[in-house]
Amino acid sequence: MLRLASFFIILLSLWNGGLTAQADEGRASSNRHIALLLPLQSEVFGRAADAFQQGFMTAAEFQPDLPVIVYPTSDRTADIVTAYRQLTQADAALVVGPLTRGAVTALLNGPLPLPTIALNTPENRQTLPENLYLFNLNVDSEARQVARLAYSAERKTALTVTATNPLAYRIQGAFADEWQKLGGAIVERLSFAPNQGGYPKLRAAIARTSADVLFLAADASNARIVRPYLDSTIPTYATSLVYSSNGETGRNLDLNQIRFVEMPWFLLHDNPTVMAYPRPANPMRIELERFYALGIDAYRLAVRMLTGVKPVEPLDGVTGQITLDGQQYTRELTAAQFHRGEAVATRAAP
Repeated sequence: MLRLASFFIILLSLWNGGLTAQADEGRASSNRHIALLLPLQSEVFGRAADAFQQGFMTAAEFQPDLPVIVYPTSDRTADIVTAYRQLTQADAALVVGPLTRGAVTALLNGPLPLPTIALNTPENRQTLPENLYLFNLNVDSEARQVARLAYSAERKTALTVTATNPLAYRIQGAFADEWQKLGGAIVERLSFAPNQGGYPKLRAAIARTSADVLFLAADASNARIVRPYLDSTIPTYATSLVYSSNGETGRNLDLNQIRFVEMPWFLLHDNPTVMAYPRPANPMRIELERFYALGIDAYRLAVRMLTGVKPVEPLDGVTGQITLDGQQYTRELTAAQFHRGEAVATRAAP
C-alpha cells in the first residue's frame, strides 16, 4: 500500500460536466499542485486510467514534489475539456492528461495556460500549442523503431503480413512508411483473417516471395495462429503487441525467433530504474500494466518539467529511453527475441 503521508491526494468529483462544491472548496484552500486529468468514470477507458493513476502515484511516493490532485471525468470530450478549463483556475502548476484522443484534439482549439503532458496524440497532425507535450503508448512509433532495428541489420527488402483489423493495418502502414524512408523496399503486402482459414494460400504466397525481412502486424493470439504458416527462415519482426507475458512459455513456443521491442519494465528486471519501483499491488493484464509503467515515467517527466529541466540526454525510463523531440516525448524500447518460449532482451533499439 502506498504511504499516502508522503504526498497529498485530493480526489475531486465531477457532476453533470462541472466540478462539485467539494472541488470549489479544494480550489480555495489548495496550493500549487500537479493536476492528473483522467477518465476514471469511463467504462471504456476507466481501467487503463486507474492503472496509469496507480503508477503515477507510485512514482510520486518515491520522488515527492508538489501535491497531486486527481480530477476524474467521464470519457465525454465536453466533460474533459470543461474539467481542464476549470482546473486551470485551481492553482494547478502542470496538467497530466487527457488520455483520450478526442479530448487531446479538442484542447488544440482553446488556450493552454499551463504546461500539459497529454497522454494521446491529436487525431490529425497539427502544430501543437506551446504548452502542450505528448507522451503516450504509441504502437505506430514502435513499428517505426522495428523498421529501424531491422534495417540496421543490413536487410533491405521486406514482406508484411497483417491481421485484418484496423490496429494491425495501422502499424503495418507505419512500418512500411519508415522502411521506405530508410531506403528499403516493400516487396509484398499480405493479410490474413483470423479464424477464417486461408492460411495455406498465405503460406504459398510467402513461398513465392523473396524478402530479407518479414514484418508481422498482429497481436499475440493472432501471431500464434499464423506463425506456423510463415517462412521461419525469414527473420521475422513485430511490435510489443506480440508479447503477452513470460508466464506463457508453452504458448509462446510458436513465437520462437520473432524479434520485437518492449518496455524495459517487462524485460530488464535488473535495470536500476526498473528495480526502484514496485509492481502493481494487484496483478494486472499486460495491457493495463503498460499504463501503470507509463504513469511512473509521466510523473518523472512532470517533475523535470516543473523544475525547468528538459531531458537533453535520454531519461532512463521504465517504458524506454525517453527523449524530447520538439514537443513529443519519444520512447526507444528494448529489443528482444523469443527463445524457447521466453522473451529475452537483446539490445536497446537504435
